[in-house]
This record gives sequence, C-alpha cells and structure tokens, in this order.
Amino acid sequence: GLNANRVMAKDDGTYCYSPDDAEFAAVSVFLSLQKQMELYLSLGLRRPEQPLFVIVNDPLKPDNAYFSPDRYEIHIGVGSGVKHGGLVKNIAFDLSVANHEFGHAAVCLQVPGGDLIGKLGPAINEAIGDVLGALVMDYLSRIWYAKQIGHPFTAQNLQNDPRIIGSYAEPPFGIRCLKSRRRWPYDLVGEPHTDGLIVGAALADLLVIMATEGVILEEQIKLFVKLILLALTLLPSDKVDFHDLLEALITADKEICAGKYRPAIEECFATHGIILDTIRGFGQNTLPKYLAAAG
Repeated sequence: GLNANRVMAKDDGTYCYSPDDAEFAAVSVFLSLQKQMELYLSLGLRRPEQPLFVIVNDPLKPDNAYFSPDRYEIHIGVGSGVKHGGLVKNIAFDLSVANHEFGHAAVCLQVPGGDLIGKLGPAINEAIGDVLGALVMDYLSRIWYAKQIGHPFTAQNLQNDPRIIGSYAEPPFGIRCLKSRRRWPYDLVGEPHTDGLIVGAALADLLVIMATEGVILEEQIKLFVKLILLALTLLPSDKVDFHDLLEALITADKEICAGKYRPAIEECFATHGIILDTIRGFGQNTLPKYLAAAG
C-alpha cells in the first residue's frame, strides 16, 4: 500500500516551503484546490460531506493522476521524464493537473448518482475536468495574480489563449489542447480523454464567448462556472451523451440568464457536430439551421 505522510508546519509555524522541499508540491496543490473549492461552492457546488484527501508524488501512479469518487481522493503521481516519453518529474507543480482532477470531483458532487453513465459519460467527465477545472482556474488565476505575474490578463489574452492542458507537465505542447476541430460522431475513438475533446472544445468555445461578452472578465467566467454547475445537476441519472449536456446547458441558461446564451450554446455545440435532438422534442425550430451548418 501507499505510505503517505501528512504535511506538517515548519519550525517557524509556517508552510512556506521552497520548490526544493518535498512538501512544496503538496502546499501548492492545497492552496490551489482550496481556492477552487471555495469558488465553486459560492457558485452552486453541492457541499461535500467529507474532506477531500489529496496525495501528491504518488509513486504508484507514474505519469498519471486521478480522482476516486468512491474514496473521494485525488492522487497525483510522479513523472518518468519527458526524455523517456513521460511527464516531468514534478507533475504536481502543474496546477492544471490538480484543478482538472477537482473538476471530476465537481461532477461527482453535482450529477445524479455521483457519476456519468454511458459510453460518452467518461468523455463528458474529462471535458468538464479540462474546461471547468483547468482552463477556468488558469484564466481566473491570471486575473487574480496579474500584479505578481507582471502583466494584466485581458479579454484579448483569453481569446488568443491556446487552451493547452498540462503545458508544464508535458512541454511544449501539453497533454491536451482544447482548440480542437473534432466532431461528433465522426471523430469518436472510444478513449475518454480524446473523445472529451469534442464536447470539451464546444465548452471552451462557449467559455470564450461568455467571458469576452461582458464588461468584467472575472464575473463572466464565474457566470460560465455557475451555468456548468447547474447543468450538471440536470443531466440524466442513467446513460448520458453529448446531446444531454447541450439540453442541460440550454435549460440552465434559461434558469440563470433568461435564455441569453442559448444561441451561443447551440452554435458552439453545432460546430462540433452536436445538434438538438427533435426526436426527443427539443429545439425543433433550430434544427434545420444546424443541419445545414453541419454540411
């Protein structure tokens, strides 16, 4: 089994460890996840019934990280090195990895039954981790800490962002990129991280539209988070697919924003081949337009 050591305060009573200290990664991840959890709770996340345990530098998980819904734990492994085809040694230094995994925790807390069932459920879960977890927290962190970073983060910066997940963990191109042109159903391959790029790119497109439409960038990003968190609660408790997420977002937008972003939601999903299903009685007036757009 894994022998994990709790991080203790230094002799001076602080947790101010340096990057050379073994505790540095754990403290960094803790601060990042604490900020993320507080934000999500303020925007509609259901409060967890137990503390979240996070294990960093887990030697049993080389080149990997995961969230366990059963144990309500996050494990972040160690890298074998990019020269050997793996990730950098200190994977946990890349906070997008931890933020992505907490995106899975948000799914666990929000969706009926605690998980997304069906062939496309895991892909949606990965997309939520990438967009709601990694991208949102990256953008907000660049806004919050613009002074420390040395330059502001503007709407133009967000529009031009390459949307790379894990740029530090796997330089220079990252683990995944959410500027994907993949479309449903033609580009499905049966692997959740890859299939998640289809709906993940749609969500990332929507994030950019919503974030750059308003006056205050931070507030618009938070509105996107609120929309996603509500949509997750509206997903089916049995099998779920990309179209279910589209319908849930439209319903959440109607509840929160009086339907303001429905055209943008439909457009972003249609770009990736996901259109409203009239067989289920949803969106009959918009189907012809997006059938034409799909070619």
